Amino acid sequence: MAGKVLCIEITTHFIRAVEMDYLSKKPKVYNNFVIATPVNSYTDGTVLINDELVNCISTEISNQKISTKRVMFISLSSRIATREVLIPPIKDKKIPEFVKANAEDYFPVDITNYEISHVLLEDVTEGGGLKHRLQVYAIPDDIVFAYRELAYKLKLKFTAFDYVGNSIYQLAKNYFNEGVQVFAKIGNIATQVLITNNGSLQLQRTIPYGVNDIYSVLVDSPTLPIVNNATDAREYFIEHDVIYDEDHDVSISVTERDKIDDTLKSLSGSISRVIDYYANNNKEFEIEGINIFGSGASVNKIDKLLTYELNRPVSCLSELDGLTIDSKKSGGIEQYLSCMGATINPVIVAENIKYSIEAEEDQLKSTSLVFKLLVAVALILIIISGSLNLYSVVKIHLLNNNLVELSEAQSVYDDYVLASANHSEMTVIESNMYTMNKQIVTMFEDMERLLPSTVRVSAFSSESDQIIMTLVVAGKEGAAKTLIQLRNMNSLTDVKTNGITQVDDSGDVEMTVTATMAEIEE
Repeated sequence: MAGKVLCIEITTHFIRAVEMDYLSKKPKVYNNFVIATPVNSYTDGTVLINDELVNCISTEISNQKISTKRVMFISLSSRIATREVLIPPIKDKKIPEFVKANAEDYFPVDITNYEISHVLLEDVTEGGGLKHRLQVYAIPDDIVFAYRELAYKLKLKFTAFDYVGNSIYQLAKNYFNEGVQVFAKIGNIATQVLITNNGSLQLQRTIPYGVNDIYSVLVDSPTLPIVNNATDAREYFIEHDVIYDEDHDVSISVTERDKIDDTLKSLSGSISRVIDYYANNNKEFEIEGINIFGSGASVNKIDKLLTYELNRPVSCLSELDGLTIDSKKSGGIEQYLSCMGATINPVIVAENIKYSIEAEEDQLKSTSLVFKLLVAVALILIIISGSLNLYSVVKIHLLNNNLVELSEAQSVYDDYVLASANHSEMTVIESNMYTMNKQIVTMFEDMERLLPSTVRVSAFSSESDQIIMTLVVAGKEGAAKTLIQLRNMNSLTDVKTNGITQVDDSGDVEMTVTATMAEIEE
């Protein structure tokens, strides 16, 4: 499928759209815009359709003189489930059927109300044979249907739907396919971090920090009356150096500046933990670049701040080799890159959706035509045989009575289906409630019992059963003994360190330790 498409991303505060070539290896961007999202129009990855939402998008499309009639949407939602799987080397056209047949094994939920789709990541050799490595997606029907209905209200043809994580991956795969690369899409309320190696997806995480909190500081500040909403705050952060304020032209209080600093440190710290987790488990590979984009990347000098906090060079993606952008629309392109990635290979295309509005309308038209024909036939039958008509009326009346009598059974069945679904979901929730909290307590008790009192824990983080902690120890010999004691602890396995560094002239050294928490038998 060739031609242009309008790709739209709707978030809590902003709507971003890009008009560009669809499914093209050398795409061109023709137009883009960003507008404020109307109140009560968006929640957790889906749209709440109302006249104000439809009108504001339609008006901007008209103002920008966008001519394409095809539209696609991208979304980030906590309700969209993803799973990486390996399957036998079957033909590409057979993969969708295979994935849907095994979807219940991939996702422990009732998949009846989900769109199941996939993206082929690569072919790998495992267990002596070739296998397909897939990223499988379970997307709630109501999310896809909401965007499909929005396209219908906009009088545009719904073409595709994509998950933000996939759009970032497609961008990385097509434009950064050499070496280990880190990508961070900094949004308003969340940040997507993705790591690739030679274009192959290695790790993907969602961080619950964005730039919404720093926008709120300016909106609430009594010293900045020109900033009244998120749109004003975004423009202010683009035009002014709020982070460093080297020109001393940002009139906010020390408390407000501290709030901004704390938020950005939480963001950088979370990104750093994801990078450290990958680096500690893949020491044979060196990270060659950290790339940021999204609305947060437009914040003045945020790349400089992250370079300092991560202790690695950080670049803001403002251009891509091979991507042609209309000279009039080249500014702030980092805000639209996820939209651009979505046009390469989206998760869902319209042809594969269970239902479509157009099909429903065609079905209604066909039903109407059949009904008219049946009425005509019925009239003829009435004329030919009054008695036959009377018999039919009586029979229909009896059937309707039976239908009323049996309607209670349908209600009972519906209650059963709902109860069964709720039971399945609660079973899954119960099985997922297991945590490693008890292991963490045991681990700290072992450390307190076995390690010298001079050992200090200066930083600690955990994810699932993996921990990362930074220890300050008296001298290199003390570090070696501490590492041996950690490896002898029953509460930890696979204890590793990436080396030690001198802290100060006192002789203290610092080392970062990674380990896996061992399961405790009840």
